[in-house]
Amino acid sequence: MNPIKTLLAALVFAVFGFGCGADLVLDCQNICDEYSDCLDDQGQNIDVTQCADRCRDQADDNQAFQDAADTCDDCLSNNEDMCSNCSQQCNVFLSIVAQSTE
Repeated sequence: MNPIKTLLAALVFAVFGFGCGADLVLDCQNICDEYSDCLDDQGQNIDVTQCADRCRDQADDNQAFQDAADTCDDCLSNNEDMCSNCSQQCNVFLSIVAQSTE
């Protein structure tokens, strides 16, 4: 294969292939940050980095989990108080959050 074509193919993959992954990274980080705020109000702390890492690990090759992350993140974007307004949409993350509690 021509080196220029190879470079172009790699560039296209980098731009389009990682697009969904970048979105998931932001979803996981946002969800864990929101849970951290909720739990801080209750006197508990979570390791947000560990939570986000577990979230991304769970989402690898798991479309249902990725869809759940999008649903939860959408709720977080549309509601002031995630703790009371998004518990149903974000309940799939409770085990991840519990494993990340300090």
